[in-house]
Amino acid sequence: QEVCGELLRLEVPEWGEGDNPQIIYYRPKMNFLQQRIVKEFFDKGDFAGATVQTLIFRAVDEERKPLFSEGDKQELLREVDPDLLVDICTRMMKSEDEASIDELVKN
Repeated sequence: QEVCGELLRLEVPEWGEGDNPQIIYYRPKMNFLQQRIVKEFFDKGDFAGATVQTLIFRAVDEERKPLFSEGDKQELLREVDPDLLVDICTRMMKSEDEASIDELVKN
């Protein structure tokens, strides 16, 4: 049983090859436990950690298998352009009329 609904998709040209952007499927919402964990990052002022954790929780392949795991967190934090991570997560959140990451930081 899928708690978080049908999958949505977005294109990430920066991670693709040539004219073929990387397709990321994602869960439209996080469950309560995931939301609490992400909120704890924000509450501690760890904007980067909250962004990466959101990506880890939501990004899956077309078979609903996670694209990233907790073991990928440090690499995502060190190796990936932070503006790209924010853009991806913001697009995920806006697709369901959720608050953007910028709005969450303000609260």
